[in-house]
Amino acid sequence: MTKSMTGFGKATGALDGQEITVEISAVNHRYLDTSVRTPNALSALEPDIKQCLRDHVSRGKLFVNVNRKRRLGGPGQGVRFDTATAKEYIRASKELSRLLNTDEPLSLNVLAQLDGVFVCEDAEEDMDALRAVVLAALKECIANLDAMRQSEGKALADDIRDRVNTVRRVLSAIEQRLPE
Repeated sequence: MTKSMTGFGKATGALDGQEITVEISAVNHRYLDTSVRTPNALSALEPDIKQCLRDHVSRGKLFVNVNRKRRLGGPGQGVRFDTATAKEYIRASKELSRLLNTDEPLSLNVLAQLDGVFVCEDAEEDMDALRAVVLAALKECIANLDAMRQSEGKALADDIRDRVNTVRRVLSAIEQRLPE
């Protein structure tokens, strides 16, 4: 069956309140050339993603994008107030006020925005579970890409067949008009 070299596939998976989305776009290329973008926390999965692509796709330039959406306050997520850092900012602010001879205090609004006062914490992630979800979504995505390539390939084959038939009809008409 004729397959197009261009196409797109998308699939999602879920794990502990997270949604993992994998997208692939493909264009014509003589060899297999992959470009993978993942969030930093999933960058360790890039070799597994590339291997899966090599196992299922023989050629083409593939652009793979992996995204992760988390629910705020999901399992393992938390925000911690760093008292020591806040106290250090307050102390430094008071010292600066004395140096500038002013009574202007450090406001809560400004303090809350300073680096390190509030720290987002994530629990240790189960990379094996994430790998399983990402690779399952990737395989589904590859299947969707392949289905689109087959559909496009069928349309291309039908178009070529129609054009060949048109050329045959025109050629037959020309042959009938030729003197013998």
